[in-house]
Amino acid sequence: MPAALVLLPEGLAALRAANGLTLLTGILVLAGAMASGLATRSYETVVLKTHGATRMQLLMAFMVEYGLLGLVSALFGILSGTLGAWYLANFILEMPWSFSWATAIITAVVAIVLSIAAGLLVTARALSAKPSTYLRNE
Repeated sequence: MPAALVLLPEGLAALRAANGLTLLTGILVLAGAMASGLATRSYETVVLKTHGATRMQLLMAFMVEYGLLGLVSALFGILSGTLGAWYLANFILEMPWSFSWATAIITAVVAIVLSIAAGLLVTARALSAKPSTYLRNE
């Protein structure tokens, strides 16, 4: 193995830090996308409340929506990351490559949980919106 491909502990720590930064950036982008639709989400919540939806039903609907969003994001990230890593390892670095199911599953679970948590934090305001302020404008 060429000496350039051996990762020292400092290089491994830098690689992990870069991975963490990438994950954090992805979470912030996802939270920003969720926050941009807050006015629409508040209006939808008020309409559903006036038709008899309970707070728990709305909370469960949001959790399912954000969980599916996290799942789709995780699957896309795992697929594109896997293909990129495979290409890089085989054709650029010329080193062996293997897929880690455990890492992929942990990544997907973390993405789903973080998507649900970030989504509920962003839409907490929508769940507490008062119908009177929105219905007066209609």
